[in-house]
Amino acid sequence: MLMRLSAESLTRMSRRRSEPIDACLVSDLAERCETEPKRLFNQPILLGVLGRLEFLPTESAPSMGVLRLDPAAWVEILDGRHRLAAITQAGVSDDKLADLSAAILISPIRDLDDLAKRRRALTNCAESANTGQASRLERMAQGEQIAQESVALSPFLTKAVDLSQKTIAPRSRRLFTFKTYARACRPFLAARIERATPLTAKQLAGYWQSLADTLPDWQGFTARRISGAEVRETTVLANAGVLRALGRLGAQVLVELPPQQPKLIARLTSIDWRRDSPAWQGTLVSEGKIRTGSEIEHEVYLRLLKVCGLGADS
Repeated sequence: MLMRLSAESLTRMSRRRSEPIDACLVSDLAERCETEPKRLFNQPILLGVLGRLEFLPTESAPSMGVLRLDPAAWVEILDGRHRLAAITQAGVSDDKLADLSAAILISPIRDLDDLAKRRRALTNCAESANTGQASRLERMAQGEQIAQESVALSPFLTKAVDLSQKTIAPRSRRLFTFKTYARACRPFLAARIERATPLTAKQLAGYWQSLADTLPDWQGFTARRISGAEVRETTVLANAGVLRALGRLGAQVLVELPPQQPKLIARLTSIDWRRDSPAWQGTLVSEGKIRTGSEIEHEVYLRLLKVCGLGADS
């Protein structure tokens, strides 16, 4: 997430434990702020947030809005603490600088151990702060945050997505890892960015829940009539490629054809989702094993489009 905040606002937001700051370095940076304000203020300060993070755009200007943080969120300045102090100091000594805002790159962090990795990722995408264009890493971080928030908003996702494990154990009650689910949600964010319309966690959860309310196997799983192991063993509805294909379909339906969503999703009930269904043999399933790869995912996606009555070029 790329934002611009005043140094005063950012100082109030920061909850990092105080650490010694080199006063001489701050003084030098403050002097540079006065002589090169555009350069110093445009360089991004990198921020990590552990906890719920939500951007609420205004109706009149979608690029402006309010950043809502959970009261218990941990805000960590990953880089730029000395420059933040220098900007604040320069603003005190020069009224013209007091109204300037600094570029802020904000990214969710899963735990404190994730700081080093997130710092590297944010540093790699810092250049985008000067252009105003979010990088691939920023978009991925934003998508993961929305996907994570959506899990708690859907009874199906709450039961199906494992937020803690990297793999699904044979006896697991879950259907997908969070990584698998977040990957399937990427097309939604890409479609929204293309049309400059924000995607909310509620919309994302609504799509997957509507599928779960329609597909018998997911219905049974949500109601605990069918175990996670049974869904994984007897159907293709826990397969990562199928989930990604459903995500691509959902991005098109939710973003481009929202009024038709219930009707199109209802058509998916005509598909035989069993692993041993002839419909999947030779494509998704070969010799009893599910095949993987982008080509397989694309074939499944084309089949879903056909069933929904949408052309491949729709």
